[in-house]
Amino acid sequence: MKKILFAILTMLAVAFTAAADENATLKLKAHVVDGLTLEPIKRARVVLLDAASGDTISKAKPKAYYKSQGGDMVFVLDYICEVPRSHGKYTLVVEHNDYEPSSSSVEIAHVGGREVERELPEIAVYRKARQLDEVTVTASKVKFYINNDTLVYNADAFQLAKGSMLDALIKQLPGVELRDGGQIYVNGKYVESLLLNGKDFFKGDKRIMLNNLGAYTVKNVAVYDRLGERSMLAGQDLGDKEYVMDVRLKREYMSGYIFNAEAGGGTADRYLGRLFGMWYTTRSRLTLVGAINNLNDSRTPGQNDSWSITRTPGDFRTKMAGLDYYVSARDDKSWEFSGNTTAEHTRSNDITTTDITNFIPSGDTYDNRFAHAIGHNLTLTTDNELKLRPKNKYIYIGQHLDYTKRDRASSQISGTFNQELAEATALLLEQIHNGQAVSLADKTVNTSVQRSSMSGHTMNARVSASAEGKMSYSPDLIGLYVDAAYNANHYGAFDLYDIRYGNSGRPGTTDYQYAKNAPDHKWSLFASPNYTYIYNNNGSIDIQPRWSISNHTKDSYLYQLDRLTDMGVFGRLPDNYPTSLNRDQTYFSTERQNLAGVQLTFNHQVELDDDRSISVHFNPSVDYRWRTLDYEQGDVSQKVKKNGLDISVMQMYLIYKTGQQHVKLEYKRNIRQVELNRLVDVTNLRDPLNLFKGATDLKNEADNIINLEWYRYRSGRHRYSERLVLSTDIKQNAIVNGYSYDPATGVRTYQAYNTSGNWNVGLNNYYSKTFGQIDQFTLSSITQATYLRAADMVGSAGSETLRTAVKNTILGQTLGLSWQIGKHELRVNGNVNWRDTRGTRTGFNNFSATNTTATLAGKIVLPYNFELSSDFNVYTRRGYSDPSLNTTDLVWNARLAYSTNGGRWTFMLDGFDLLNQLSNVSYNVNAQGRTETYTNVLPRYALLHVQYRFMIQPKKR
Repeated sequence: MKKILFAILTMLAVAFTAAADENATLKLKAHVVDGLTLEPIKRARVVLLDAASGDTISKAKPKAYYKSQGGDMVFVLDYICEVPRSHGKYTLVVEHNDYEPSSSSVEIAHVGGREVERELPEIAVYRKARQLDEVTVTASKVKFYINNDTLVYNADAFQLAKGSMLDALIKQLPGVELRDGGQIYVNGKYVESLLLNGKDFFKGDKRIMLNNLGAYTVKNVAVYDRLGERSMLAGQDLGDKEYVMDVRLKREYMSGYIFNAEAGGGTADRYLGRLFGMWYTTRSRLTLVGAINNLNDSRTPGQNDSWSITRTPGDFRTKMAGLDYYVSARDDKSWEFSGNTTAEHTRSNDITTTDITNFIPSGDTYDNRFAHAIGHNLTLTTDNELKLRPKNKYIYIGQHLDYTKRDRASSQISGTFNQELAEATALLLEQIHNGQAVSLADKTVNTSVQRSSMSGHTMNARVSASAEGKMSYSPDLIGLYVDAAYNANHYGAFDLYDIRYGNSGRPGTTDYQYAKNAPDHKWSLFASPNYTYIYNNNGSIDIQPRWSISNHTKDSYLYQLDRLTDMGVFGRLPDNYPTSLNRDQTYFSTERQNLAGVQLTFNHQVELDDDRSISVHFNPSVDYRWRTLDYEQGDVSQKVKKNGLDISVMQMYLIYKTGQQHVKLEYKRNIRQVELNRLVDVTNLRDPLNLFKGATDLKNEADNIINLEWYRYRSGRHRYSERLVLSTDIKQNAIVNGYSYDPATGVRTYQAYNTSGNWNVGLNNYYSKTFGQIDQFTLSSITQATYLRAADMVGSAGSETLRTAVKNTILGQTLGLSWQIGKHELRVNGNVNWRDTRGTRTGFNNFSATNTTATLAGKIVLPYNFELSSDFNVYTRRGYSDPSLNTTDLVWNARLAYSTNGGRWTFMLDGFDLLNQLSNVSYNVNAQGRTETYTNVLPRYALLHVQYRFMIQPKKR
């Protein structure tokens, strides 16, 4: 605490000292642009003269940078002159060897006491006439280049299969990973927002643009840190940047109508349908989308993507429709109104086999589970926002509403054994459960048959607003942010447990329950004023006091239906079910929280000579929370209070930039609050095999994250980019769900604990390079090394629960090489992932597992508008405890496409898993056990589909 306060006082002293130095003069900021292109003019000589005498008052110093404007990153060049802080008349003279000289009059009247700079009207200069020399141009498409801090990919330089959507283009970009759920990473850094021409598009769901926008419409893809609205208002970086990927359309698609549709069917009852329509002008947009399919698969044969056999789930069907709109003022700045509404229904059908090795001090045990689950989800979502930008002001009003209805039914048969079964099947577990497999009785701890049926809905609503303004004759900002949120849950669940306890002597049990959660709702209010003190062009201090209040009420009723004479049909409530209320396991809770705190943000940048700079950002917060919980369960009635002071660091970093590289040192400290219901001294007995006890003395958990990053790039020919990241995460008072295990029955009694010794360190390198005579080759590499130490609490019945730890060493290497041969392309990809696990407990069986992938893929353009795309993959697994999982699978996919009528119609025939060897295995290890999961996958299938597209452009004037 003392160290943080000292750091804050030091920053304030530096800021006020810098401000005192600034008060001696007023900075005039001029922009010199080409009169024809309006582009900034570099290397101009800008001089400020006294209007009366003609004496030189100041020679301008240039300052170049990029800023976000209209959603785009634009180059800005300021010419800064210094004048006395008093009334004066001046002449601004601009000279350049290639331009005609220009001059303009400047008059300084009133100067505000806090005013440090003033922006002058833009100055346009015009080129001198001259004769151009003869030049020879060699055509070559650049795949990517870096302009200051903006990474730009040229879409036309990538060879894509016919009918490709945006996702196929994103997967091809060097250094870019497209992961599950539309998550995008560039050189290992997460992309927070996916934009269309600098604007949000179906905000919050990247998948819609990825799956529906035709790749043929894209001009380029830019990746950069977009400045926030407050930074735009202040004219400098206030630390509210967002890492975005901006998809920019070709000029011909910037205005008019775009439409594409796709439909198809195939073997194994596979089908798909998709509609996409967009009306676009320079200041408005309206988009309609719709999709239906049972593929749950974004694979495109022959494309370079992150799909693997561990990603494809089983039978998943989806239907969705959505509308997105955007409209802005004529200047694209003063106001804009945007939003979207979507509806989606999904159906999942998952068949899962899970093998678990439990690390128990008294001797490892082994779980085998066979489950089948069917789920239906209906989700409705709407988001709308209004942005107003009066002069020197910014106003925002936003609304979010979503509703989800869930239905899920599942069944599972499982068994726990004190020895590993060589071949465990669902039929074998059923025989053991029924007492037929007598020879395995001495190995059996328990067997369980479970059925579950759940139905419910959730609703979330939020309204937020903010206002920010620039103070008169001062660079400072003042603002206010308010937020109100409401959440409601309502669901009921049937659970039936039929358990046999092996040779322990304990009789089997049948437990039939119905749980009803209602009411379950939460509301919260938040308010935060802020004042931003901008002490010079390179630094600011922002102070944000904040206050919030929240209330969460939840009642959960448990009915023990097995107590009734007639339990009825599973999944239906008997008329007399209220008489079976289990008061000991029914609870009522009300949690309240008040928060008062302050957040400080300090930004400072120092421009050095030779294109070097140092940036400092410090964002600590101090919060005091008052938290209370009123809890009743059975005969227990408790009031839990937990008040405390939290000191967090949202982000603290130091960046040193020189030329085409930078080094960044970053620190974060996040506090994870203890859930108050964990502090109640009661035991939850709802799951007969997994009991949960309260822990009255838990402490908050803290994450301390330190990252050291080195980034470099090279522009021009044979360009490359490289990012090296050393990261550590050290947890204090880590909250873990430890348990005590009863070896006779297999029953676990869980309790939350604070442990030490949870930390990890990783070294990752991301590299992309083009080479060859015309840069026809592209090399991509991801190298990863991680050491992870996970501590947990595990014990056996009758003995003390002890701290145990597992150490994991993970090494991974991914290499990709693509060769572009005219319109053809060939790619080779390889991936190796090795994991070694070692435990601190005596008798722990150390083990290692390795997954490898090798892929040969490509695209060949054939005569008569035909095109062939294919990929051949070899997947190898070794080191799994279940021998049946140590396999080598060959997966071959192919597509034959034909286009006609200028590409308006495209016919595609796809074949997936032509060799019929696809399987799906996942692998996870922590201090409590090792889990290997096998999930059903899509069957081998062929799909014939057709795509149609057209566009209408407005008549040219």
